[in-house]
Amino acid sequence: MPQVSIYIDRQMLERIESISKKEHLSLSKVVARSIERYVNESWPEGYADLFGSIKDDSFKRNVESLNKDAKRDNL
Repeated sequence: MPQVSIYIDRQMLERIESISKKEHLSLSKVVARSIERYVNESWPEGYADLFGSIKDDSFKRNVESLNKDAKRDNL
């Protein structure tokens, strides 16, 4: 399996070690799992280009509902 070297500060290493101990995993497994989550949870390529591409009146923001906040007591 390929190996990668990374450089992190002491504080980050301590946080990773803490997770490693708590979850009974190796440091390598904790880091690999975090990288895998980051890579797999990112938006697909071109996703941001879709913003505003739908021309449909039903996709308009309902601003009126934002003004109907619950009444609060003054403190």
